[in-house]
Amino acid sequence: MLSKLSLFEQSILGYLPTTIIKILTGQLSFDKGAVRILDKEVGDLTGEDKKQIGIMMDQFGLYERLSCADNLKIYADIYGIPHSRVKEILQRVGLADSTKLSAANLSKGMRARLLLRIPASAGFACAG
Repeated sequence: MLSKLSLFEQSILGYLPTTIIKILTGQLSFDKGAVRILDKEVGDLTGEDKKQIGIMMDQFGLYERLSCADNLKIYADIYGIPHSRVKEILQRVGLADSTKLSAANLSKGMRARLLLRIPASAGFACAG
C-alpha cells in the first residue's frame, strides 16, 4: 500500500506533474534514488500492478449539477460498488447530511475527499 512519498537527495519540486506520474509508473527513467510502489521498484511493475494505481488531477471529475449521491452512484457503477453503500461512503467523508446537495456546492477539499473514498471503497490502496 502506498502510504507516503519519501524524497531523498533531490527535490522533485519544479518537475511537471506528468513527469512525476511517468516516473512513479515506470514509464520514464531517472538518474538518482529509487522509486518503489506496491513494494516493487517501478521498473518491475506489471500490468496487473498498474491497474491498482490511480491518479486524481485538479479537475476532480464530479458532475457539478448532480447531487453528491448521484455522483457517487456513477462511480459506484464503474467500480462495481453496490448503490446501497453510497450512504455509507457519504457518511465516511462527513457528507451524510448532504445526499441531495449538488457537487457545485462542495468545497475543493470535500470534492477531493469524496472522490478519494470511491477507490478505497472498491478495495484499492489509497494514499492521502
